[in-house]
Amino acid sequence: MNFFPNSNPTQTQFLTPTEIGQELGKLTGKPMSPNKVNKLLEALNLQRKVGNKWEPSKLGRGLCTMLPYIGKNNHAGYQVKWSTDVIVLLKDQI
Repeated sequence: MNFFPNSNPTQTQFLTPTEIGQELGKLTGKPMSPNKVNKLLEALNLQRKVGNKWEPSKLGRGLCTMLPYIGKNNHAGYQVKWSTDVIVLLKDQI
């Protein structure tokens, strides 16, 4: 049983919550902040907040990738990027 429609691993793109908010804004006509996107992902049990960072849940791990980054002041970590498949799931929640 496929819970995530339109899954095609060969063509999957991964987006940040900021980019997902922009795409949802195009679809709905209402801009969505990255904070709101993160809260919706959390409401769908796809991620949870651990300390001050978002981490994918067991369910969410199949829909995201974690990419290393180096930020300001040489701060390093991982950034969660979500499959474009989550856009359909989030759109149904707003």
